[in-house]
Amino acid sequence: AEESGFIEGLAAARREALEGITLLVAALVLFWVSYWLVSRIEVKKWQAFVGEQVRRALSGGGAFALAAVAFLAVYREGFETVLFYAALFAAADGVRAGGSAIALGIGAGFAALCVVYFVIQRYGVRLPLKPFFAVTSMLLYAMAFSFAGQGIADLQEAGYVPATPLSWAPSIPFLGVFPTVQTIVTQAALLAAVIAALGWIFWLAPRKASAAVTTLPLRMMVA
Repeated sequence: AEESGFIEGLAAARREALEGITLLVAALVLFWVSYWLVSRIEVKKWQAFVGEQVRRALSGGGAFALAAVAFLAVYREGFETVLFYAALFAAADGVRAGGSAIALGIGAGFAALCVVYFVIQRYGVRLPLKPFFAVTSMLLYAMAFSFAGQGIADLQEAGYVPATPLSWAPSIPFLGVFPTVQTIVTQAALLAAVIAALGWIFWLAPRKASAAVTTLPLRMMVA
């Protein structure tokens, strides 16, 4: 009986560790996708990005290269979706506990997508990319923040990460906020990365581009 209990405890620890690693990987992927969306929040940047990808595909190998780009884009989106839902199920403590809520969310998202498609096709409404990308990025950042905290908590339950309690820290499980030093530090680091990314996109990068445009005519005159 003791051996059986030990084996069950070991299996549970490994399951918690796997869920924790899945949540952390999902947090990193969501953070990167959020950064990618925010960096192309301007319509001109998005159109330039799409046009550049198509030009590279056509110049590199014609129709085959264009098909490869489309395949990789769809494959990447599928991989991100699978990882995202795997993290959701892990955060919900299994399929039975959170399956109904996740299924309801999938149904609501599909219904909303159908409405958007109908409005665009029927009335020719253009999707406002800037607000759409901004809201989507905010949601993804929030999910990454929650997944990061929950991933560290799962690794703590599995015994792979120490748990140093904080008496003053709140406990908000659905946001991944737990009263331990390790979870708070991880989420603080992610928040700092978000602030740094936004600072680069909206302040440093435009200033750098403006400086390059200003100095270009001077270089041409010197030459």
